[in-house]
Amino acid sequence: MARARRIIQICFLVFFVFLFLRARYPYEVNLQSDVFLRFSPLIPLFYFIDNLKLAYFLWPALIILLLTPFIGRFFCGWICPLGSSLDVFHRIFRRRKENIRLKRTNWPWIKFGVLSALILLAVFSINLWGYFDPLALLTRIFAVLLFPFTTLIVENSLLNAAKIPYLESVSYSIYDAFKYQICPEDQVRLAGLVFIIILTIIVF
Repeated sequence: MARARRIIQICFLVFFVFLFLRARYPYEVNLQSDVFLRFSPLIPLFYFIDNLKLAYFLWPALIILLLTPFIGRFFCGWICPLGSSLDVFHRIFRRRKENIRLKRTNWPWIKFGVLSALILLAVFSINLWGYFDPLALLTRIFAVLLFPFTTLIVENSLLNAAKIPYLESVSYSIYDAFKYQICPEDQVRLAGLVFIIILTIIVF
């Protein structure tokens, strides 16, 4: 069961990264890049609060909500790429068992408290839930932190490698492929970076 869970987590995480990369400019609409966001169980809830009707285009999340009372929180443990990323992070940077036990004891109260506050705010048309939705948060982390910094490191590494004798041709070939397939446009470093970094530190 543990191995099957890891395989499914990896598949969904790869699918998320694939859709994220497909959303880069120029955008080609042969597969909707927001497909994965429709898996978030929070979106139908807050969409209903805002519009007083169900959104059937969010059918993946509706299925998850229907199955959750019978299967449990399988979305967090099997599907959510943020949960998979946290599992990888905690496996690499192992914490003491006492800290983990304390976290498991106190964390549910914090989560349900935040969720209740977001629902109450949404009733009064104050929509802050998007900042705490796991899929939206991970997308924001990828877009603002990981993708710009990763592409910056890769680009500079390839350009510096091209200055080394006998590596110029290979480096520029990889660089051209990288710019064409992954990052055709220069990345913009957004102004809200500090807020996203603080949220990332809190989550991880």
